[in-house]
Amino acid sequence: MLAMVQGVDHLPGNALLRRAFVFTDPEVFDVFTFSLMIALLTVSTQAIKAALANPVEALRYE
Repeated sequence: MLAMVQGVDHLPGNALLRRAFVFTDPEVFDVFTFSLMIALLTVSTQAIKAALANPVEALRYE
């Protein structure tokens, strides 16, 4: 905070704060999008499998 008040703008911490969640490289955006798609596919598959399962069959073997 003191560095920002005095006008020292070349510190690495300030650069990270200014660029938070800004995708400047296409590769970073591609990796983020791919990992988000994999996560959504995994969660959706498990949710559909749980929704279609018969609870009586699941409890019968416990």
